[in-house]
Amino acid sequence: NHSKSADRVPHMAAAAKSLLRTAQLGPRLACSRPLQARSVAAESGTIRGQAPPQDFGDVSLVVNSLRREELVRGVPVTRIDDDGKGVVSIFVRRDKQLFEFTYERTLPGERLHLRVGEAKRDRYKGKKEPGRYRLILEDRGAASPDEVTPQCEHFSKDKCGGCAFQHLGYQSQLREKHALLATRSLEYGLRGVDVPMPVPSPEAYGFHSRTEFRCFFRDGPRLGLHPVGSPVPV
Repeated sequence: NHSKSADRVPHMAAAAKSLLRTAQLGPRLACSRPLQARSVAAESGTIRGQAPPQDFGDVSLVVNSLRREELVRGVPVTRIDDDGKGVVSIFVRRDKQLFEFTYERTLPGERLHLRVGEAKRDRYKGKKEPGRYRLILEDRGAASPDEVTPQCEHFSKDKCGGCAFQHLGYQSQLREKHALLATRSLEYGLRGVDVPMPVPSPEAYGFHSRTEFRCFFRDGPRLGLHPVGSPVPV
């Protein structure tokens, strides 16, 4: 019996240290389980973990850590993704990981004030999974130098979803399309391929050969457009 009790001593000591550590962490222990990656509301960020970069050339911001309810000011948008959303890339040194967040109708060069809505990280020893974060767009800072005034009043007034880039200068649209095509070419292994610039239209408006309308049945059948994420016609 004495030998069995002696064997339990190291385990009891380890358990006591674990309980003491839990008591010191208090409610912060609730953040130990990582969030599942998921898409969120239109003005919240979607998370995509990536490998740590060799340099910070294309990264919006480098931080030591991200904490819940923290306000991160003046984070620049670096590019536009396939869906036309502005991309913010934040490298977190604590996780040694690059995280990307996307936001509707934001432009490259624009600065955003982001609130950390959720920040969860595995605190158990031996676990090396990166944190999981959700950054909410709280306010807009400095505008993009490429931003222009939309010609259509419904773009700003009604948040019409018919056009994506009326607030982005036409030459900047061509630049972003070229950058996106060049990135996709590298991802598909087409290295050394000279990606030409898109051929510009003589007119910045009215050059599309087709468009899509939705059919509504309010006050009779109607064809029109609607805001992003809303079935109500403009």
